[in-house]
Amino acid sequence: MLLPTVTPLHRDRRSIQVGLSGTRSLVLRSDRSPMARLLTLLDGRHTETSLRQEAAQLGFDTDELDRLLRALADRGLLRDASSLLPGRLAPATRRRLEPEAAALSMRLPSTVSPARALAHRRRARVVLVGRSRLAAPTAALLAAAGIGRLHPVAGGVVGASDPAVGGVLPDDARRPWRRAVCDAILRAAPETDTRALTGPDADLIILFGRPRPTPPFGYGQSLRTVRHLSVWVRDAAVVVGPLVRPGRTSCLRCVEHARADRDRAWPVLAAQLATIPGPVPEPVDAPLLAAGAALAAAQVLQELDGGQPDTLGGALELPSPGIVRRRSWPPHPRCGCVRPSLRRRA
Repeated sequence: MLLPTVTPLHRDRRSIQVGLSGTRSLVLRSDRSPMARLLTLLDGRHTETSLRQEAAQLGFDTDELDRLLRALADRGLLRDASSLLPGRLAPATRRRLEPEAAALSMRLPSTVSPARALAHRRRARVVLVGRSRLAAPTAALLAAAGIGRLHPVAGGVVGASDPAVGGVLPDDARRPWRRAVCDAILRAAPETDTRALTGPDADLIILFGRPRPTPPFGYGQSLRTVRHLSVWVRDAAVVVGPLVRPGRTSCLRCVEHARADRDRAWPVLAAQLATIPGPVPEPVDAPLLAAGAALAAAQVLQELDGGQPDTLGGALELPSPGIVRRRSWPPHPRCGCVRPSLRRRA
């Protein structure tokens, strides 16, 4: 079927354009007006046999039809209807995920179906650890993108400065933080599972808040085996990364060692940062907060989709919504977190 987000447009009497971007669009030139009718048949309700029969009645031979279908598929504009969305979804969920499936169709290789990617996301389990205004918007974005299970972990109650677009609401003030974040998740995707989840059972852990010389209480063992991403606010910039694949990429200890190499006082500073009581206000304006949450969610999705996020072995820093800088954090020789065989291969 032609992606539901794509509308064929008439350029003139003899040509129709499908798609808008230069690399994705396709201009079909034909002296026959039936081309427009043929495109309407790519609606997912026709079998290949019925499509070929109707195309023949419109005057298109087999080779012409095959070339058209191949050209549309090569640009990610055409997918088998059954490969777009997973089966057994509620009607409202299917409609909500159609734009997500269309975006995946254009991004993924033709050999990987959006339905398979979304089914994988639906099975994914993500734990979000720590208090931050970035946590709830990031969780809501992941839920909207189809992540099936999200478990926020943080104590305390919602404060007056915590509400954010896509996150907790002003009316959530004085409510338990975890309950308010769960409600933000369910507003974005009501079918999401927000039940408690232990670290070892997660596919990925997101660590919100200032860097710590030691892992958050109860997650030291989990971080040795479970992929995890650091997200925090440094002064007025959002820092996303590094994303750690335990034993395969540099870890958070590598970052601490590198900082200590550059500044001998860093361990003393880090210890003080880690012991500041209670949540500290984050000096991030609304647009930057939204951009930071979106970037964090995008890195998580790219990792869970089997990609190579830019935060592997590095961090992305956002001093403003339109500026992204990457800082590399290679494996540190004093850490020993990367297996020797992988270090030699790198």
